[in-house]
Amino acid sequence: MTTNVSLNNPSLLSPIVFRADFNHFEKINATQAWSIFFTRGREDKALGRNLTVGRFFNLSLMAIAIASILWTFMFQPF
Repeated sequence: MTTNVSLNNPSLLSPIVFRADFNHFEKINATQAWSIFFTRGREDKALGRNLTVGRFFNLSLMAIAIASILWTFMFQPF
């Protein structure tokens, strides 16, 4: 079996934000931002293109923060 894939390009192994084809001034959605975060900057489409995934992670993060604040105030020793 033969493939036409060339992995000799050094930019393939670098983070996506340092690649020449990445537009730094283009707005990205929440799913792309979480994908860049989870892949440590390697890929912006690892979680797909569904906007619901980004909203889920945003709301989960907010819920954890609110629950932590409430936990602190409710169970704080007097």
